[in-house]
Amino acid sequence: MIKLYPFQNEGVEFALSHHYSINACEMGLGKTLMALTVADFVGGKILVICPAYLKSNWIREHRRCTQRTSTPRILSYEAFTKQADSLGYFDIVIFDEAHYLKNIGSKRTKSSHAYIKKIQPKYLMLLSGTPIKNHVAEFYSLLKLCSYNPRETSGIPLRKGFKTFTSYLTFKFEYRLPSGAVVTKYQGLKNKNLLLKYLEGKYFRRVASQELNLPKITRQHISCKALATERGKELLKEFEEQSSGHISTMKKEAAIAKVDYTLKYALDLFDQEVSPILIFTDHIEPAQKIHEGLKKHRRKGDYITGARKPEDRAKLVSEFQDGRLEYLVCTIGSMSTGFTLTATNRIIFNDLSWCPSDNAQAEARIYRISQNRPCFITYIVSEGIDEKIISILEEKMGVLKDAL
Repeated sequence: MIKLYPFQNEGVEFALSHHYSINACEMGLGKTLMALTVADFVGGKILVICPAYLKSNWIREHRRCTQRTSTPRILSYEAFTKQADSLGYFDIVIFDEAHYLKNIGSKRTKSSHAYIKKIQPKYLMLLSGTPIKNHVAEFYSLLKLCSYNPRETSGIPLRKGFKTFTSYLTFKFEYRLPSGAVVTKYQGLKNKNLLLKYLEGKYFRRVASQELNLPKITRQHISCKALATERGKELLKEFEEQSSGHISTMKKEAAIAKVDYTLKYALDLFDQEVSPILIFTDHIEPAQKIHEGLKKHRRKGDYITGARKPEDRAKLVSEFQDGRLEYLVCTIGSMSTGFTLTATNRIIFNDLSWCPSDNAQAEARIYRISQNRPCFITYIVSEGIDEKIISILEEKMGVLKDAL
């Protein structure tokens, strides 16, 4: 067995003593290793539910981290949702990237709740470095899952319904759009002590900066005038007023406009013999265009979007880690979780996700336990729209940090 850090031992002990728990340790701190250690201790039948592209990662980590000869049953969320009604009993159930269950109304979340209530496993582990990605109400589903614990070792059970939980812990805002329609949103955090009361006995979190002596990380914004055009001015006005089209369409157009700047910056790094490089974007078209531009300059690499098969993603990650690729261009949604890409210490963000925790997850692909070099994160920022997006993200991240 691999020797655990002290905080990892604490995480294992927390899971064992509370039976149903959320491991929310920051990305790169070894949640998979902690879960497998718990599974080794518990013994019996193990069920792992994870995103499809992480199945091979769980198989690899099981071989590397444990001495058990029997492999856990590993299902994608999609497969689990289809099979939940017919699945039998497991002693320990592990949900990886458990924020996939944040939407209490989705079919997979309903299937997960029904299954745990039905079989009442000895242990339930919910793994997520970002248990809430946009707002505090996303805690509800995971806290409710822990409240099914028949041993009542997970603190105070959450008995309130979702609407009551949301009204108690967030502020209600109403926005009137230019069209006249009224949109209701629940934002911010109120009654923090009530949230802490529900988290007690269920929630284990450690932060990398406090637990590890990680190398220095440097973040820089490089301004560009990609939208210093009449169309750029129109986009910014529409973005601020949300007066036409969909705001995500405007964001995508702004991302595409920056591709040439991102390409130039990446090629400058290659000229300085900096390689390999990881490039992130929130949209498919910029990923394709950046990849095509680098190929034209005879740079060896590839791009990954959600359309890539899990086995293809794993193959490209292996090639990148082995030094056979000079770059990977990835959409944030396809590669912000589950993979280690510490062959590089350089990330370029062409543009950002609306979800601040997804951006943090993307950074954590290189800034994690196995990284031993200073890391450099570069954001290509267009004047206007990107500045507005970053301001919105900083405000959201402030609320999430307070809740975590």
